[in-house]
Amino acid sequence: MNQISPQPSTKDVESTQHARLVLVVDDSRAQGRLLTKTLSRWGYETIEAADGSEALALCATAIVDIIVSDWM
Repeated sequence: MNQISPQPSTKDVESTQHARLVLVVDDSRAQGRLLTKTLSRWGYETIEAADGSEALALCATAIVDIIVSDWM
């Protein structure tokens, strides 16, 4: 028989975790803004870069938890 563990409440999760910092790298300003707004609504902190060089410079000055990048 499987037992289901109770899920922590939102209050418990918020008190033990910080908002994750996401670096969004996209050469399309519109696509980058759309993704940034969506991630912000989901509770993530975001920063944006227009290309790889800018992204590397940001990574040198900020501790980034997640990088989302287009492949071009």
